[in-house]
This record gives sequence, C-alpha cells and structure tokens, in this order.
Amino acid sequence: MIRPGEKVLLVGPSGVGKSTLLHALAGVLERRETDELEVQQGASDAPGGPEGPLGELLVDGAPAADRATVTGLLQQDPESGIVLARVGDDVAFGPENLAVPTEQIWPRVTETLDAVGLAVELDRDTEALSGGQQQRLALAGVTAMRPRLLLLDEPTANLDPEGVRTVRDAVEAVAVQTGATLIVVEHRTEVWTDLVERVVVLGAGGVEHDGTPGQVFGDPGRRRVLLERGVWVPDAPAPEPVVSPATDGEPLLRAVGLEVSRDQPGSRALAGRRRLARRGRPVPEHLNAGTPAARPVDLTVRRGSATAVTGNNGVGKSTLALTLAGLLVPAGGTVEAQPALAGDTVADPSAWAGRELVTRVGTVFQEPEHQFLTQSVRAELAEGPRRAGWSQDRIDSTVEELLQRLELTDLAEANPFTLSGGQKRRLSVGTVMAAAPDILVLDEPTFGQDSRTWWSVVDLLADQVRAGRAVVVVTHDRDLIRALGAREIELHAAPSVEQPDAPAPLTTRGGGGWLERRDALTKLACAVALTVPLILSADPITSGLILLGELAALSLAGQRPLRLLLAAWPLVLAALLSGWGTALLAEDSGPPLVSVGPMTLTQGSVAAGAAISLRGLALALPGLMLLLTTDPTDLADGLARTLRLPARFVIAALVGLRLMSVMIKQWQVLVTARRARGAGASRNPGTVLAEWGGRAFGLLVQALRRATRLAVTMEARGFGSVVEARDRTWARPIRRGAADALLLVITLALAVGAPIASHLAGVQRFIWQ
Repeated sequence: MIRPGEKVLLVGPSGVGKSTLLHALAGVLERRETDELEVQQGASDAPGGPEGPLGELLVDGAPAADRATVTGLLQQDPESGIVLARVGDDVAFGPENLAVPTEQIWPRVTETLDAVGLAVELDRDTEALSGGQQQRLALAGVTAMRPRLLLLDEPTANLDPEGVRTVRDAVEAVAVQTGATLIVVEHRTEVWTDLVERVVVLGAGGVEHDGTPGQVFGDPGRRRVLLERGVWVPDAPAPEPVVSPATDGEPLLRAVGLEVSRDQPGSRALAGRRRLARRGRPVPEHLNAGTPAARPVDLTVRRGSATAVTGNNGVGKSTLALTLAGLLVPAGGTVEAQPALAGDTVADPSAWAGRELVTRVGTVFQEPEHQFLTQSVRAELAEGPRRAGWSQDRIDSTVEELLQRLELTDLAEANPFTLSGGQKRRLSVGTVMAAAPDILVLDEPTFGQDSRTWWSVVDLLADQVRAGRAVVVVTHDRDLIRALGAREIELHAAPSVEQPDAPAPLTTRGGGGWLERRDALTKLACAVALTVPLILSADPITSGLILLGELAALSLAGQRPLRLLLAAWPLVLAALLSGWGTALLAEDSGPPLVSVGPMTLTQGSVAAGAAISLRGLALALPGLMLLLTTDPTDLADGLARTLRLPARFVIAALVGLRLMSVMIKQWQVLVTARRARGAGASRNPGTVLAEWGGRAFGLLVQALRRATRLAVTMEARGFGSVVEARDRTWARPIRRGAADALLLVITLALAVGAPIASHLAGVQRFIWQ
C-alpha cells in the first residue's frame, strides 16, 4: 500500500524489475505482466490464488492499466521521453492531452523548463540536445502535466552536479505544489533520502525491506547486506583510488587547440578529407567541422594513465570524445597520434580505416545498442579480436574471462539487444576492451550500474591502466574519477553556443521568410489547387504558365527559385528525362523538327514532351515549398482543428514523421559506431553486402525499439487516456490573416487562368484526349 501524496524511493540491484514496476504503475504494460506484481496503490490486499493472478495493481482504486489517473512516467532512456521535434511543443504535449486551456499551456511550459534548468529556445530541435538536456526535457514534459502519480526512473543519471540539484529541487516543488504521489528509482540514493518518507528495497523474491530512510539505511548490519547486494547506500565511504596512473607515460595522442563540433561534413566530403590526410596533403578549411561547440582544448593522452572529461550538460563532452577517437573531424586545431600509437599509418586518427582503429582506439558510445554487430553476447565480445586477427584459442580465453568479470556468463548466448540497460552498458565496455586497444574512450561507462557492477567496470578499467593502456572517460561520476585517479579536463562551452538565460518565445511558423510565415493549411490548399489543373491538363501552356507563376511567386516571396531547383536536382532530372522519353515515343504529329536514323522528333511530339517536363516540375514545386517552409506541427494542428481529422491519427503521423528524421540521423550514427568496431572497411562485395545488411538490421531494431518507447511515452503523457482525444486542446494558435487570403486568391486565379489561357490559344488538351 502506498498512500496518496507519499514519497517513495525504490531501490535494489540491477535486473530485479524496478523499471518494470514503474511501467506497470503507469499502465503501459500488458495486463498479463501487471498481474504478476503485488505492489498496490490505494488498495487493500488483493485477491488471488493458485488459479489466478498474484495480486492487483490499483491506482486510485482503479486498475492501473485503465490509466484513469494523470500519471507521469520518466523512462530510463532520455531519448524515449521525447515525443515531438521542438522543445516547446514537446513540453506542451502532455497538457494538450489533458485538455488544459490553451492560454495556460505556454506559461506552464516556460515555468516547467525554468524549474528543470533547461534554458534553451522553445523552437530548438530536440535531436540537437545533449543526453543530459534531453533528460531535463523529458522531466519537464512529465511534470508539466501536474500528475497525481509521478514515476521517475533514474531521473538524474545523465546530469551534471548542478543539474542533479536542479532536477531534485524541481521534483520536490512539483510534488509539494500538486500533492502528487512520488515513486523514484535511483541508484544514487543520497540525492533523495532527505525528500522521501519511505524506502522500498526490491530483491529477486519481491519486497525485502520497507521503512523510513533511517530504518532502511541506518542499521549497520542492514547497510552491509545492502552493499553486498549492490544497493548504493547514503554516506558510504567514497571509493579510494585503485590505481596510480602514470604521469610520465609514453605519449599516445596529443590535441592542440582542439575545437570540436557536432556539425560534421557530408559523407562525400569526409571521404575526400580522409584521402587527402592519408596522402599527407593539407586539408582545406571547408572540409573541417562547423561551428565549435566548446572552447579549445589542449591535452596529451599518455600510456598507463586515465583522463576524465567533465563539464556541464550540452557542452560537447561526447563530441570531444568521438573526435579524440578519430570518429569525428575537428572544427579547428589538431588531433595527432604519436608514433607509439600511429605505427606505420598516418597521424590523423580521423583518416584511419575501421580495421586500423579497432586495435588502436576503442570507443564505448553513450547508447550501447549503436555498436552491437552480432546476434549473441559471446559473439559480440569475440568480434573485435576476430577483426584484429587473433587466434581462436586466444579469442575464446579472452571472451570467457570477460563474460565472468562482466557478470554476463549466464547471458552468453542471449541477443545483445534483449539485455537490460545496465547489462548492455557492461557489454559495450567489454566489446572494446576485448581487442586490447592502446586507448579506450568511454562515454558514461558507469551509467545505470548498481554498486556491485559499478566495481566490476571500475576494476576492468583499472586493469587496462595497469596494463599500460590509456583510458579516457566522459563522466559526471566523481567516484569513478577518484577510483581511477584520473586527470580531469573540464570542458567549457564556446561563446557562440552558450545557452541563453531563459527560453526564447516559440516561433510557430518557421523562420522569417514570407512563405514561412503563412498558415500551413492555406499553403496545403494552394498546393492542392495547383495540382488539380496540372493533373487534368496535358498541354505545355497550362503547365508552363503555372510553373512561371510559381517561380514568380517564389521570387516575390523572397525565395531563390534557381537555388531551389538546383537543390531539387533529382526532381528536375526526372522531369527532363520524362519529357525526353515522351518526345521520343509520342505519336508523330506536325512537321518534323529533327530526324536522326530511326529517331524522329516532330512538332507535336516535342510539345507533348515539353508538357510532361513542365507538368512534372510544376507538380513538384508546390509540394517541395510546402515541405521546406512549413512546420509539420503547424500543419498537423490545422488538419486536426480546421478539417477535424482525428487527433490520434494526426498526432501519430506527426510522431512518425519525427521518427523518420531521427532514423535518418541514426543511420549515420550506426555508420560511425560500426567504423569504431572495425566494420565498413572491406571492399569485398560479399562482406560489404553483409555489413550493409547488419547495419540495416541495427537500424530496424533501433526503429522498432524507438517506436515502442515513443508509444509508451505518448500513453504515459496522457495521449488517449484520462481525457478523450477529441477533447484535447492545442497549444499553438492558428492565425490566418489577409496575407493568407491573398495567397489563396492568387493561387486560385493561377489555377483557373492557366487552362483558360491555354483554351484561348487553341492548344488546350486534357489527359483523356
């Protein structure tokens, strides 16, 4: 029984079902799974017996699966807690689903973002946020709902120390303000012990301890048992250094004036840059990364040493790690491998092929799933040594040792994608260590670990340092830094990207261009209006006049038609080829113009070809402009509110559109992660095909898992529950003015006038004629 308004800390070793319990309380698990849980909210002992469920899971007296109470769930993976493409829209999503009056939503959005310490523009792309910023955004989206039951799964895991304090205070403020019942899962218990009234310890057999923080953590014997089980207890002695890194070890990697950026050149530019670097030629400035994210860094990575990269969320720590590992190119300065690391290859790590990286620099990504290549844990650990050319006996002995030390022996044949979050993290660490690279670069390697598995990871990394390798960790974990005796490099944001003090107002209609400011539904109506005569007509005058009108309108609206057509060259090429094919194959009519062998072009066939080409361009241009100048959320709002399309359909399509854009970016992330594992360097057609297939499978897994998690988040954020979807409110105002009416009138005049002009010229022809 958890009483209304109670604040509970839920702890226990990794893998005992803490996250599953939170999902069940949120009502986002299947009923058969929740039936196996005996934890209840607002209910007495539940019936059950040998022939039935073990108990009931009730929230406010109703089954949790009914989701009749406003419940906010923050999932462990920060990306899973984000639904929409822009910060302001994402925070507003929950209040909209709960039918909060429109005039109250935006003040609530800005207030909530301020409470969690996320000072970014409301129209910031959510994919451009760092992991810690995404964590804050996900929490803002949950707390903006003012839930009656607040369920938080590792809410501070990705945050810097200041962020931890800010988020903890924000949660307390929401709980006090709303009287919400709070259940928080957190490995690091000291953050929450002064806020919660109750601590529940879960074990393999269910609830093992239940009491006040003093009762659970205050007894010396119980504290000792909890520590042995892997539970972090407050005020435990800080880990002592377990290794003494060398301060004068042989230099392996040196960065001088290094500036890093997430804005990387395209794949073709990167390939050209690598060719130049491998030939020892200077790299032109335009082949470097874009605007620096952080201030310049000077550092030397030495053999037998540990280096910790720290700094606030969003400052570029992960970007720096990937740049040092040769997986991203710098925006400025240099990264040079020293002779002890480079060997017989070039000094620029970003020019190395995957097979050269795998034995020199091993990288653990922030998202472990990105770098998995095989179908079992055992094969995953063997992949690096296999690509390094080790003997089978050596591979087998290394894999067995790592399985044991990572506590994954019982999961050796399991698919890596089916592991828990902490298990995936440990496996990702093991995959790069298996090939024994000279440098290990790890992004938050201890995230989501209980105290027992935390020590397993620390001992593994300490062994690497003792063996003369270098370890570089991106982390907020002060205990990890202390245990490894790591030299700390604190990163600071570049002046050009330092965050504003408060969120800027949301721009609801794209940028400052005239067309971008027009109503989305009006632009859709214009595109449809131009499409009708183009579909019905098959003469060059109708198509040509509409195309000229479109280009003239673009020019008057401040756009650059020529640049647009160049950017859309595949569409232009397709239109020209279609016209050429029509001219060749059309029935001969009129006087001949060109005759070469069997090919004859007549006046009639050329006119037919010209009509097809112009028609294709005229059809493509409105849709292209709609895509480039319209915020999808504005269009979705218009479709649901003006045309009365079902809200569930419109929102699902909008989320699906965002998921598609995310997956496009994920493809490049997978390419980078697999290059770090030594994949992608072969020119053998069979190997290339197999690697493409593996990458496609990885993308499919990512898409399915992301879609599932998004569905969970949408449900947990009130979509389709508590309030009927048809009754939801919409945060963005619809503003249709005189300029929108003028645009529609001009478009209709063009759509009607072009066929009339063609008829007066005597060349009007419909497609069925």
